[in-house]
Amino acid sequence: MDVPAAPAMAFKAYKYKEVLVRDYLLADSYAPYAAVLGGILMCKLVMSFTLVLLSLMTTLLVTVQ
Repeated sequence: MDVPAAPAMAFKAYKYKEVLVRDYLLADSYAPYAAVLGGILMCKLVMSFTLVLLSLMTTLLVTVQ
């Protein structure tokens, strides 16, 4: 089966969307693991950023009072 070059047309060319996921997203064995690891790291980044903002806000509130 020839797959068109444009991603939108390639998506329509597949009869079953599971085949698209298997062929493109899961073709490399490291892709799912990298996505999970990236999600964990992004959560930690947001948590750290939130803690920094919280400490800045409490410092500003203490100095204002």
